[in-house]
Amino acid sequence: VEAAAAVGGRGLTCRIGDLNVQVGSRALMSESGAAWGEREGEAAEAAMSEWEEQGQTVALVAVGGRILAALGLADQVKPEAARVVAFLRDRLKMEVWMVTGDKAEAAAAADGEEKFAAEALAGSGPGAMLDWLAAAAATAAASAPS
Repeated sequence: VEAAAAVGGRGLTCRIGDLNVQVGSRALMSESGAAWGEREGEAAEAAMSEWEEQGQTVALVAVGGRILAALGLADQVKPEAARVVAFLRDRLKMEVWMVTGDKAEAAAAADGEEKFAAEALAGSGPGAMLDWLAAAAATAAASAPS
């Protein structure tokens, strides 16, 4: 593996021998010019749309400019999450947010029936997440007792 590089919020690229390899989002595939073969594209798009409706995140694998595989990935909420969030919210009176690079459907699926987060910021890249964190820290600092 050579020239491996993370592509912020979209995936990774590398070279394996003479082959360019990308693993990541649809946006990464579009940016790199990778595409499905004629026969696979329509069926793959239908499957990926279904996975996204179920709250899964789609990751694609391309080699040499051709998308060869699609994966539907889903987060599993840890068993103690509800208890921890309830403690933060109810005992410490903290407002709980979910900030994620996943699409809104995936964030809602991870949040589940428990509705852990008061608010959610989904579909955010690393820069937007840092901007949100800076704004939240500034708001907290401004409202802290002197």
